[in-house]
Amino acid sequence: FPGLLQPMEVRRMPDEDGGMLRQYIPAKMQDNPTLMLNDPSYRLKLKGLGRADLVKAMEDGDWNIVAGGALDDVWREEVLVVPRFKVPAGWRLDRSLDWGSAKPFSVGWWAEADGTEATLPDGTKFCPVKGSLVRVGEWYGSPEVGSNVGLRLGSREVARGIKEREEVLRGGGWIAREVNPGPADNAIWTKDDDSSDSTGKIMASEGVHWTPSDKSPGSRKVGLQLVRDRMIQSAKKEGPGIYFMAHCGAACSTLPVLPRDLKDPEDVDSSSEDHVYDEVRYRVLNDAKRYATSLSVKYPT
Repeated sequence: FPGLLQPMEVRRMPDEDGGMLRQYIPAKMQDNPTLMLNDPSYRLKLKGLGRADLVKAMEDGDWNIVAGGALDDVWREEVLVVPRFKVPAGWRLDRSLDWGSAKPFSVGWWAEADGTEATLPDGTKFCPVKGSLVRVGEWYGSPEVGSNVGLRLGSREVARGIKEREEVLRGGGWIAREVNPGPADNAIWTKDDDSSDSTGKIMASEGVHWTPSDKSPGSRKVGLQLVRDRMIQSAKKEGPGIYFMAHCGAACSTLPVLPRDLKDPEDVDSSSEDHVYDEVRYRVLNDAKRYATSLSVKYPT
């Protein structure tokens, strides 16, 4: 449930999941003071499990992890997942895309913090380091997260769906300005044959434009490290971080369990449900490349 249901939230499940009411009740070690009173050494016993992932699950109630995964050791839900809030007018907005038809596509909407404060629903202030990315919305093209099955929608349908969702974001006051083109899977500019238009061209005809993603040699490994760096920086607040609004369930449920490639541990397993991760990586790499360009330095590959 973490990433899909909020703590103590009650929600009715769809018919295919039984149609019942379910509630996510987080359970952490500190929620059981009687246990700690009767067995003060219990925390040390947990440490003796020998595996950081099991200790984290038992102590913090965080089962949204996978041992040896790509991000599990830097994913801290209490830091990275934030309540939905209205994006300050000065924050830059754009989107990223990983294309898919038989497999899921993933669209992410991003706000880039400019150093000004945002106000959370409870009235507290949230002021991430300037340049931090906040995922403010998403559209995951699958009937069910975890199935790795796509919706088989056409390019035009997806483009129109993107426009509709951006209108809803603006109409609801969640964003206050236009969304800029952001990086997309470069496959959208590949044509099936000479008689057809590419996905990118069709989307552009509907008013949805994209910029190329960085797929230069070494970019996959660089991208993974940059995503990890941002998650670490979110916790330490020592540089631009990355955050995910709590309603972005596809990101919050697939990223923590993302596996590494067994043959190349410095990369992600591309056969996994990595579609959200890919467009997150495109967006993070886009910032790194833009920064390097502004300094007139060669971007690392």
